[in-house]
Amino acid sequence: MFFNNLAYGKYGCINVLYRKFDKDPMSTDGEVEESLPLPYSLSHEKWQYLVKILAQQRGTTTPITYDKLSELTAIPPTIVSGNMKFLRKIEIITSDSTGSNIVLTENGKNYGESLALKDAQKEKEILSSLVRNGLKNLIEFCEAQKQSPSGLDFDKLFNKIKFLSKTKDVQGEPRETDKNYRRAIETVIEILVHANILDESFLPSNNKSEITQKAEGVKTLRKSFELPTNCQQDWLDKLFSKLRELNPELIDRKFIALNVVGHHHEGSIFRIVRFLGIADDEGKKAENYEKLRTFGSDEFKTNLTEILKEKYSKIFNVTDVATVDRQKLIDFIIKEYNVGGKEAKKSVNVLVQLCRLSDLQLSESLDIKKQTVIKEKPITTSQVSKKPRSEKYGDVRKTILPNLPPNIEGEKMEIRININVDVKDEESFSRVVKLVKDLKNLSDDETRVDVSTSTTVN
Repeated sequence: MFFNNLAYGKYGCINVLYRKFDKDPMSTDGEVEESLPLPYSLSHEKWQYLVKILAQQRGTTTPITYDKLSELTAIPPTIVSGNMKFLRKIEIITSDSTGSNIVLTENGKNYGESLALKDAQKEKEILSSLVRNGLKNLIEFCEAQKQSPSGLDFDKLFNKIKFLSKTKDVQGEPRETDKNYRRAIETVIEILVHANILDESFLPSNNKSEITQKAEGVKTLRKSFELPTNCQQDWLDKLFSKLRELNPELIDRKFIALNVVGHHHEGSIFRIVRFLGIADDEGKKAENYEKLRTFGSDEFKTNLTEILKEKYSKIFNVTDVATVDRQKLIDFIIKEYNVGGKEAKKSVNVLVQLCRLSDLQLSESLDIKKQTVIKEKPITTSQVSKKPRSEKYGDVRKTILPNLPPNIEGEKMEIRININVDVKDEESFSRVVKLVKDLKNLSDDETRVDVSTSTTVN
């Protein structure tokens, strides 16, 4: 067959070679498997919330759209749209659902209702049925690997899902998965665990690593970076302000998106919330919540200082932020946490922002605040009103009022001139009168000129 294709046409040969390399090395048959859609960029908790809200809206007469679902869940429309294929795949929504009309299947309705009612047993039973029917190839792979001598582990499962979904690596980083797709793959694994298809040892939280491979083919483990890396000073100010003001039951992503930073950076703030011990992974209040919700400024600073020293103990045990050089601190984090320079710089920025809210003093090298330089723009001729001057009074302006400032648009000018002239003859008096008349005639809509004269004829 191969030689016939090679002899009769080069395109047949290319097709055979393509199928050979596109085939899953772990697959037992010769067919190329269909691409597996993923719950794009959503955690398992957020994915469940999306389905629950979708189920709650099914009784309304208005069709459920991407935009409406995005508004109700505080999930960006692009991410809502990116999850529809996966929901179709496991038959939570119908195959003919569109962006302007999302329709739940009967099983989808029941699953959403069980989530809303917090009926864990019913929810897991329905989810297990949906997953076993919709992800047959993946389930068969899991069952086969469990029976194999090498068994099934997290990395095998992760790479299998990555292959089935045809997820590409980050450009320039071999075997490094994009963070949004990595989260999606981990969510699929959590769904399998939640449906009792896999045990809890497969949870991503118990396997905080991802296989990466260097150019020479040596496999290494890259641990998840534990320090927060993205924040702004006003986000922190608003976070603590809202905690004092609202005292929420849950400090989760939804609360943060609605009250602190909107729909694009809630993950960064939630990471800080968990890191500081304000809330746990589910958003429930944790050990440091009350310490950082205090209304007294001094007490808050004291508590935050203690918490920072505990959470950043690796740093505070070896250095003092009051004297350390910024670059030396970055270098220390790169070595201690085994991360890149970009992540290390971001983590230092977050530490500095937190320290500013505490009693901790920062070195000059660390406490660098961005200064905005405002450059003075020269006034151009277009900014100055260029009203035409009457030729009749042009000479008077130049001779009598040589220093008259330009009439700036939008401003009124009032000029008062007191002229005291000693007039000794009628001719001189006539000239003064003519001068006064000329000056009075300068008055227009933009400029008012009042001339007061006192003349005495001797």
